[in-house]
Amino acid sequence: MSVERVPMQLGCLSVEGIERHFRASIPIKGTSVLVLKNVSGATADFRLKCFTRSHAAKTFNVALAVGDKKEIGWLEGWDKNFLAGEYCTAEIDDTQVWKIVVPPVK
Repeated sequence: MSVERVPMQLGCLSVEGIERHFRASIPIKGTSVLVLKNVSGATADFRLKCFTRSHAAKTFNVALAVGDKKEIGWLEGWDKNFLAGEYCTAEIDDTQVWKIVVPPVK
């Protein structure tokens, strides 16, 4: 499946429209998984940069069609899921569109 590049302004709008939250991990207590869902009216194609509390980083290329959902955690390559205080940013062409910080697990 190919993803058509859209102008940055439209791309930013679709990425801004991503619903995002963290849910508690089931197999690894005390950690979280990032949940992304595209509720905008266009495909969202962006880089997701995630940072540990010690500032190590990993980048994921994300392409979500309208209505698609994706989870990011250890299965996708993040070490041991997310811990409170770690964070991710969504970027298009090196412009940060949003940032989400992992809250403490309840």
